[in-house]
Amino acid sequence: MAASLTENEYRAIGLYLVLNFADRIRITDTQALLDIKSVLEEQYTDGITAIPEAYIDGDILVGVFEDRVDAKLTKRYRFEIGEDFTSYRMLNPVQADNFIEFAAKSGAKAKNCTKGTPCGGSCVSSKKTCRKNNSAGAKKKVENIKGKAAGGDKPATKSTATNDGLLKAKQTNPFAKPNLTTDQFNEFRRNRDFVNEHKNPDFVGNKTYEQWKGDNPKAVYSPARYKGELLAAIRNGYVVDDKVIQAAKLKLNKSEERKLQENKQNLTDRTKSIAEIQKAIDHPLVDAETAKKYKPKMTEAEAEDYVKGSYTGNLSFYHGNTVSVTSSVENDGVDPSKNAQGIFGRGFYLASNKRESEDYAYSSGSQKSEEASVVTAKVNVKNPLILESKDFDLFGSKFPGNESNNVDSTAIAEFAKAKGHDSIYLKDFGYFVALDGKQVVTYKNEPLTEKRKKEIKEDRITSTDDVANRASESETGKTLAKAEKNEIE
Repeated sequence: MAASLTENEYRAIGLYLVLNFADRIRITDTQALLDIKSVLEEQYTDGITAIPEAYIDGDILVGVFEDRVDAKLTKRYRFEIGEDFTSYRMLNPVQADNFIEFAAKSGAKAKNCTKGTPCGGSCVSSKKTCRKNNSAGAKKKVENIKGKAAGGDKPATKSTATNDGLLKAKQTNPFAKPNLTTDQFNEFRRNRDFVNEHKNPDFVGNKTYEQWKGDNPKAVYSPARYKGELLAAIRNGYVVDDKVIQAAKLKLNKSEERKLQENKQNLTDRTKSIAEIQKAIDHPLVDAETAKKYKPKMTEAEAEDYVKGSYTGNLSFYHGNTVSVTSSVENDGVDPSKNAQGIFGRGFYLASNKRESEDYAYSSGSQKSEEASVVTAKVNVKNPLILESKDFDLFGSKFPGNESNNVDSTAIAEFAKAKGHDSIYLKDFGYFVALDGKQVVTYKNEPLTEKRKKEIKEDRITSTDDVANRASESETGKTLAKAEKNEIE
């Protein structure tokens, strides 16, 4: 390898390793390195000549491997290996591209992929990332490597101490309407809007003439105009308060009196029809006993105890944002009302994959010129609404939104609560939405380092497929992939 690297190249690769791997657990065990090589070569079919650096970073293995083509070129790759996936990307693509002209000369190592990167039997551009699923054998090797790093010869085992409620939905809302359809819920919303219009203090049927006119002396605000608007409200199906009619000295004919009585009965019927569903929506999502134990920041052990019996068990979720936001979450707790812009309305949004939250934190920090960080949290929920992205077609047609959002996100959250769900999980993307702040407890807050920002910038997601792939990588995403989807009508 010495002949293939200049002094500047040695410095470059050394700086890369220092910046990106300085605070991770280094892998030095010979067998572990051979196993990593074997896993990589399931996809990198041109052969690997060296693995100068390998580390354990959380749930994944990361590092650099090399493929010495000849004295003039050594391809270098950054790799990541999870339990279910292997990915790698070339660090020196320009050198590889320039080498193409003489790659086939005598003395060069025989290659199946001279132009770019071998990727599971095919060739991709030297500037692209190769990403493939691991075989059963590769999964076993990854598990063994992480197990040894944990301090023994056996694979590390995952704690199940607080997983007694894992993937077991429990209905805790006595007013829930689990069979409620979107059409029935829309009827409820129309009836509720009608009832609320009558409660609006600006509704003409609730105002005396003086209140209606205010300080405006214009002729258009005459008593005759006022009486005309009261009669128009009655004809259009609304109820005008009897005291308002008396104060206005409004005389109704028989037809108008009959219409007013019909309106009153209609208002009574609609008020009754919305009562039970509204009770389901308003029912507390966190029981009083659990709420007493709540504090926004806990130790990991305290968090595990707090979420005992949760549908998501002892799984961890992540939320990335500016430091001002994540610090507020840690110190003051989660306030779902502060976020009304999400796809599911007011709620606290978390990701099953840390990298996804790091991306969001990076974007938020860059846009606001602030430092950013990622909080790690656990959630205590009993009955999440399990959805897939395809459900948005139905929601878009049943709960249409506006120009900025084609779905009425508030309606989705209320619909979930009416059916007795206390949270929402978008299964294929790994997005979790807590609808009550006391469902979420944090136990770690990690700032984005400069080296991590650099990695994120180089490996940003470019499609919804990337989001789905990331969701399937993490332990949380893999576990919740088994969750039974709720069917929506």
